[in-house]
This record gives sequence, structure tokens and C-alpha cells, in this order.
Amino acid sequence: MEREIKQFILAALKRANDVPMPDSTIRQCVRSAFPHVSLTTGELGDIIQEMDEASLIAGTNDEVAGLVWLLTPKGKIRSQKL
Repeated sequence: MEREIKQFILAALKRANDVPMPDSTIRQCVRSAFPHVSLTTGELGDIIQEMDEASLIAGTNDEVAGLVWLLTPKGKIRSQKL
């Protein structure tokens, strides 16, 4: 299921068209798309962190929105295959 969640996050960020997506929005979208999966906040955070460490997404702190995420060039290539 982790793979499907990662693919979902890549697709969501791709649909955002280079607009940074707040961390809270990504988490809410994943929980809405996978209501049958019981993920703790930590487990979902681990999945997002793995994607960051794999250079698929990059996070930065925005003064207004807090932590936001974008696709990296590697993530854009991977998301095109979805």
C-alpha cells in the first residue's frame, strides 16, 4: 500500500502544476483517498520523508503556509509515468 500512497502523492503534486502544496493538505488528501488504510501520523510522515530522501519531492517552510512540498525534477519524471 505504501507504493500506492507514494504514487498518489506524486500525482497530487503533479496536478498542482508547480504550486507548493501544504503538508497538511497532502496528509488530508491521502487520508481521504485511502480511508481503509490505518496510518498513524508518524507512518504517513515516514512515507513523505522517504520520498524527500529519494529526491522525489522537496519541502520548504513558507512563512504563511508552513511546510510545503513540490515535485523535484526527478519526481516530475517519475510522475509522468503514472
